[in-house]
Amino acid sequence: MAKLMRSAPQPSQSVSRRVVASTASIDRNGRRVSQNWELANFQANPVLLFGHDADRLPIGTAQVEVVGEGAAAQLEATLEFDQADPFAARVAGAWDRGLLRAVSVGWFPADPSEVRDVFDDQTGAFLFTEYPRNELAELSVVPIPANPDAVRVAASLDFKTELEALTQSQPATEAKNTAGTSQRKINLARWELARRRRNRG
Repeated sequence: MAKLMRSAPQPSQSVSRRVVASTASIDRNGRRVSQNWELANFQANPVLLFGHDADRLPIGTAQVEVVGEGAAAQLEATLEFDQADPFAARVAGAWDRGLLRAVSVGWFPADPSEVRDVFDDQTGAFLFTEYPRNELAELSVVPIPANPDAVRVAASLDFKTELEALTQSQPATEAKNTAGTSQRKINLARWELARRRRNRG
């Protein structure tokens, strides 16, 4: 009796996808990341991670570029998954099936002294924290992005449905001035710890 044989995927196979990686919209953490990116270090080591987990092997690579100018500028990326790695192949499969469709940037302010909190001129309520210049450290596939705009450009190819682009970010919530300052300090502390950890690697 003849057996039906399935051909195993070859290590050289890859799945590439185009995504919006970052925009200047206010994200869910109350941050507005200017699309003034320093990309040289990332381009020398263009790692694609899952969930910002730097302790796990990368799941692929990402080629990035800033597209557009001014307020319309955004960071876009082409993802290439490592099909030779079982976990990365699972992530790629989930991406193909539409279960995963978002990314998140791992980054540092190029100059922390330039980071500033922005408040409403009339009410004094905290609006967002502005990051004028930023260095891209890594790009991650994530189930839920901090920036709702950070999703794949189109769900075409083998997909049955088109992805509806998220064009509106969540409105900034009103908070006391101290809340914005505290969040900024927390963010900067996290970046400092991440820098020290990276320097030890």
